[in-house]
Amino acid sequence: MVLTYQPRGLAKLHQTPKGFTTNYYHQKIGSTHAEFLEAKRIIANLDHLNWEWVECMTEPNQLQLDSIIATQVRYLGVWALDISKVIEIIDEKTDDLIRFGYVMGSTKYHVLHGEEAFILEYNRQNEETHYHIYSYSKPRGSLMRLGGPLIRRAQRKFVRAAAQYLIDKLP
Repeated sequence: MVLTYQPRGLAKLHQTPKGFTTNYYHQKIGSTHAEFLEAKRIIANLDHLNWEWVECMTEPNQLQLDSIIATQVRYLGVWALDISKVIEIIDEKTDDLIRFGYVMGSTKYHVLHGEEAFILEYNRQNEETHYHIYSYSKPRGSLMRLGGPLIRRAQRKFVRAAAQYLIDKLP
């Protein structure tokens, strides 16, 4: 499935191309290695995209490079189906830090052009787990441009709710 934007691969680096709007949220979600492992399991199974007003239509355990992720999102009483493609899996380890997550990019079946990264960072020294959601996007089509402020508000609501969902699911 073809992606709808250029350049690609910048969300992991917290960089935004010219003409796109940035949305970034970061929150501490855990204080133990067990909490990191559970958060990792939730993300790997795509369970982090299933809650009150977001529903992942992709089967669990499908997080792999080039897999398609379909989500339904309800905002202001309207459901939208967004289809994205996984463009990078993040599984990095250093002496001090473990990072896990993925980056997905929009396809022509998404209301926006852009990328979104969902990344957990576990600090081995203090055992804290932080959740980072970073995206850059711009509306696809004139109707979406008119709704730009509402889209931005929905994105801000999404990242806060996504982090809270993980916190609520941890032991």
